[in-house]
Amino acid sequence: HRSSASMTSDMLPKAKKSRLEGKLDKSVKSKNLKQSFFDEKETYLCTGMDVFLNKEPCVMCAMALLHSRVRRVFYDESNPECGGLGSIRRIHCNKKLNHSFQVFRGQ
Repeated sequence: HRSSASMTSDMLPKAKKSRLEGKLDKSVKSKNLKQSFFDEKETYLCTGMDVFLNKEPCVMCAMALLHSRVRRVFYDESNPECGGLGSIRRIHCNKKLNHSFQVFRGQ
């Protein structure tokens, strides 16, 4: 019994092989579209972008914003139950992480 990792494309049934090739074609077209849309120097997610929110994001969403490399986050309402940008945690101020951003809370 062979593992699927060691199978070659010649071993795949024709129907499965054509589905895989179709997915590959879609992936390549999508990648080419993205490359033509974004400047190569600015392709890292949301670099330099500002985010405007009604409510302070939770810790998980605050970390997603950090990973997206946003520049600034503006929010109006605090989230005392699970806020990640000031109410409970301050994810954006953690010196151990490789990115930080400014946060502004409305009055």
